[in-house]
Amino acid sequence: MVHITIGNGTGNGRAMPVLAENWNQTGPIDVVTFTNCESVDLYVNDTKIGTQQSSDFAKTGVMQWTKVPWQAGTIKAVGMNGGKEVATDSIKTVGAPAKLMLKPDRTTLDADGNDVSCIEVDICDADNNSIVTASNPVQFALTGPGRSVGIASSDWTSNEPFKGASRKAYKGKVLIVIQSTLVPGMIGLTVTSPGLPPATLALKTDRAAVMARR
Repeated sequence: MVHITIGNGTGNGRAMPVLAENWNQTGPIDVVTFTNCESVDLYVNDTKIGTQQSSDFAKTGVMQWTKVPWQAGTIKAVGMNGGKEVATDSIKTVGAPAKLMLKPDRTTLDADGNDVSCIEVDICDADNNSIVTASNPVQFALTGPGRSVGIASSDWTSNEPFKGASRKAYKGKVLIVIQSTLVPGMIGLTVTSPGLPPATLALKTDRAAVMARR
């Protein structure tokens, strides 16, 4: 495992959350990698910045890289064991918000009144990169035999209601949970955000699985 983030690794060993996983920077940047590999190679685009050994950071487990030159593109950490690549993690430079991407954990539900689909909504740039600094407000509407269980963003400081139909994105994401009813059919989900094209998703609810269990 290897994870890369932005920050100096001081304090409690975690990077500053405002900068974490954001490679839209300027000038020299402090970078932190966390790994259980023997060593890590760091790259900015195709340029290798250097190699560090985990044994040199055994006390804290926080591998620090200072004054890494910033260039638009990708910063990548490569975890190495025995001289072989075994894990990678990277951060890309992102553009302006351009679209909403819907990522359901499932698109077919049992029509039993209990089954749910958790839909991740990502604020993305034109190249489908999630924008972790985006805080766009997101709204949704439902049609068909489904109901909302809630909408959330993992921002524990937010006082927005979970049972509402809108939420401000946190780290570029919102989660919508949709539940089936006892009626089979198609649930339509439409997600909107000011200035972005709407995104739609169809969920099927089916009684076949319910009847098979009886």
